[in-house]
Amino acid sequence: MSEEKNKKNHSNSALQGSGQYADIIHLPRHVSRIHPQMPLWERAAQFAPFAALTEHGAVIRKTESSHVSDEIERIKYEEET
Repeated sequence: MSEEKNKKNHSNSALQGSGQYADIIHLPRHVSRIHPQMPLWERAAQFAPFAALTEHGAVIRKTESSHVSDEIERIKYEEET
């Protein structure tokens, strides 16, 4: 039941938001004569996850474990002295 309510609220807010753009909402979309339209599969590739960030979580965990190990060693050293 809450899903139906959420859908109704979402559609109502979308309709209300279009009121401020009522003067332009039905205008034709600009199509460049100079630049060809990008294929859909190329556009989708722009939103794919960045390969540079795929290992980001592993690096964070490694750094964290390194710092934890250093902290444990420091505590052991302080207890010995």
